[in-house]
Amino acid sequence: MKKIFFLIALALTATLPARAQEQPTSEDTAARIVQHYMQMLNYDGLRRDSIFYIATTVTERNKNSDTVYMFRWMMGDGFRVEVWDHDTLQSAMFTDGKKVFRSFDGSSKLWVEYSKADFYDKQLAYDIRGPLYQWKIKGGELSYLGESSFQGHPVLRVKVCMPNMFDREYIFEKESGLLVLILESDHMFGDEKADMSRHVEWRAYHEFLPFGKGMVPHIESYLAHGHLMVMTHTAQYVPPRTKIFQEAKP
Repeated sequence: MKKIFFLIALALTATLPARAQEQPTSEDTAARIVQHYMQMLNYDGLRRDSIFYIATTVTERNKNSDTVYMFRWMMGDGFRVEVWDHDTLQSAMFTDGKKVFRSFDGSSKLWVEYSKADFYDKQLAYDIRGPLYQWKIKGGELSYLGESSFQGHPVLRVKVCMPNMFDREYIFEKESGLLVLILESDHMFGDEKADMSRHVEWRAYHEFLPFGKGMVPHIESYLAHGHLMVMTHTAQYVPPRTKIFQEAKP
């Protein structure tokens, strides 16, 4: 299986793209760039007769023993995520997309009911499809920031503002149209200053793999509060199990 690589070293902590002079905002141009990227990933083309399953390892680069495991299941409107630290469940949530919207409280170790709106606000951070998937339905606003250069390659820059998310600059490789880097501001959809506990300075995408009729991220990294984290995703289809989207212990 052919891998798709970017020329981004994991040690890019201090390597950020040069800022080009901002051009007049154009949501149409930004939307075309984002649409092209999402069409290549083609999440709408996922099989509907199987569960799309993603296993992820999250490791701090300088502390290989400090690894967290995340597991995600998606099928139609059904979604489930579990985050484990060794054999301890840290957080989890699941929904059948209709009546069940539950989340695991790591402090009390109890499952709690969520409203549909609150559930999907929280789910956004775990959805491998990312905020750009159905961005308009989510109330997002896009603007084109122009062309720049990153590690000698031309890139296209798009600003994304979305409710309950830090304002971000998405940087796409011009030639392929694939996402290279996300820079996160300290503002959240118009707020002067947001809660920085969830802030990520940057997120880099190092490798994508073909999957079905599209592709999925395979290796990414991010810098948060001085910690450089590396994420490796493995995706596959597994047989459908309705209970996994309806029960805490399916």
